[in-house]
Amino acid sequence: MAGALHPVRSVVPPDLEALPHAVAVEVVEQLLVATGLAARWRDGGGAAGPELLVLAGHASSTENNAFASAYDCGACGGNSGTVNAALVVAALNDPLVRLALGERGLTLPPSLVAVAAVHDTTTDRVDLLRRRPEEAPEVAAALDALAGDLARAGAATSAERAATLPTSGRARRRAPVAERAADWAEPMPEWGLAGARALVVGPRHLTAGRDLGGATFLHSYDASLDPDGSVLEQVMTGPVVVAHWIAAQYYFSAAAPDLLGAGDKTTHNVVGDIGVVTGAHGDLRVGLPWQGVAERDPGAEGAATDLRHLPARHLTVVAADPDRVREIVTRHRPLYEMVGNGWSQLVVLDPTGRFLELDRQLAWRPCGSPPAVPEVPSRVDARAATRH
Repeated sequence: MAGALHPVRSVVPPDLEALPHAVAVEVVEQLLVATGLAARWRDGGGAAGPELLVLAGHASSTENNAFASAYDCGACGGNSGTVNAALVVAALNDPLVRLALGERGLTLPPSLVAVAAVHDTTTDRVDLLRRRPEEAPEVAAALDALAGDLARAGAATSAERAATLPTSGRARRRAPVAERAADWAEPMPEWGLAGARALVVGPRHLTAGRDLGGATFLHSYDASLDPDGSVLEQVMTGPVVVAHWIAAQYYFSAAAPDLLGAGDKTTHNVVGDIGVVTGAHGDLRVGLPWQGVAERDPGAEGAATDLRHLPARHLTVVAADPDRVREIVTRHRPLYEMVGNGWSQLVVLDPTGRFLELDRQLAWRPCGSPPAVPEVPSRVDARAATRH
């Protein structure tokens, strides 16, 4: 029976305390509302068997890599997202948190089981953080089945992504991604977020079934569940700004690898835990090495088409009311500077189905047709990153 299921207790690192109760309730409520999941469980209805809600943080596995944090979670300060996922899952499974949510009109069904996971983006492996002795038989069976599905998906993704990684100069021209992750001499274990050019904020049906080539961040948002716009404001001042930062880092590193990027990764020396210098002297380098944005040195003859990241303005598409979006932009300086100074293109899909672009004077103008992800040279496009 659904009522007999017991939530999985995710592994919270022993040196960390669980979130305070009040904070846990707020975090869980905001998460469920912001992602649209609140509408699904608002009445407390649930399935006959366990419903799994997986929260996956992401991390990377590399060796001898001074830029390792560039492949980890930027929202986690360049660290693994495992702790974040584990803490939120612990809150989701906490009976007292669920009771408090019920008092706010959000009754989670007993069949709902939250579980934390970590996605290793270098090896394409997803590990579920489980406490098997505490799992009910039905939950254990569902998690076993999920683990098998994740393993198969990871193997398929790994094979697809291996074909996009550089092979020149390597003993094995098509080494598995796990081998590249463990290779001390490998300067390009994965492409990270090279190629990221857009962010779509809206219901997932807007992008369902579309191949975005791994170039687009997806953030679930349902304006009908956000009558006062508070969730939209959090999304625009958080993920929208962070996505722009990421795009800007790759933009400058690709546009001027030696001046605004870190140059050649193989000539770096690490300075304490604060940065790198080229060779034995000079200033600390900024940005990413060219190995993070190109297949070979962009300054080499004939290397112009080898850019993995095409320098282009970042595009954000938001499915929301234009007046509300514009009001949020005018009240927050980072957003105002992004749009007003032309660093980012902001487009809304309004409730009537029109696409409108916010220009540098913060006035709306029709787009005509849905904005497309910027075109890239065919060689780069064919090797687009697989991460969404």
